[in-house]
Amino acid sequence: MGTSSNVAGSAGFECVVTRVFDAPPARVFKAWTDPEQRVKWFGPKDFTATIIENDVRPGGAYDFHMRGPSYDEHWRGVYREVVTPERLVFTWGPWIRASTGDSLVTVTFEDVGGNTRLTLRHATFPAEAMRDDHTRGWNGTLDRLAELVEEAHE
Repeated sequence: MGTSSNVAGSAGFECVVTRVFDAPPARVFKAWTDPEQRVKWFGPKDFTATIIENDVRPGGAYDFHMRGPSYDEHWRGVYREVVTPERLVFTWGPWIRASTGDSLVTVTFEDVGGNTRLTLRHATFPAEAMRDDHTRGWNGTLDRLAELVEEAHE
């Protein structure tokens, strides 16, 4: 199950979620970077995603259209780091960008005895409520990722 932190500092609030998946890091990393797999799990329960662009390389852009109950938004950003199958770093928007600039998401994939410890850090949010909303969203999204990668690993 996921954990989250209540990290707050002068720069804002940070969301940290850690999960262990019953699948190797290469499998979990591929689910993040392969558009055909990402559409199957990206977004919390009852959400759908359309991958419009996903250029997974440093400087490459992404554009995901997510829809859910009372929700319809594009998420766009730029990959800053891509280290296969260990680390992804990308900017996150759009609503934060309008007021505070891009926030940054760092996802690490650590091999733990053939399983994957995924740590997601999303920084920073100007308000605790925004951080909490994203923590719930990321946890719901990672629940769906677990279903995909663990099913494929059986």
